[in-house]
Amino acid sequence: MAVAGHLTLFVTRTADRFWKKPRPAPILLWSTIITKLLATLFVVYPMGLITPIHWRSAGIVWAYCIAWLFIGDAVKRSVLNRLERSAQLHAASD
Repeated sequence: MAVAGHLTLFVTRTADRFWKKPRPAPILLWSTIITKLLATLFVVYPMGLITPIHWRSAGIVWAYCIAWLFIGDAVKRSVLNRLERSAQLHAASD
């Protein structure tokens, strides 16, 4: 949840591709990176609080979340393009 939830912030903060300008503020970028790293360390080394997972499993979670980051961004762009075309059609019909 920590990895995927924070990555969604990067997709939704801009109408353009998430890696283009304007880039996230340093406080947003570093707080999400540090939180993700701490969450990953906690599930691998939980100090007896939860059942630990292996580094391989943590890597799979990261890869899955990063793949969905790009998929979510593509879906966002597709929806925004469709809405923009629809708005132009409505404006032209007035």
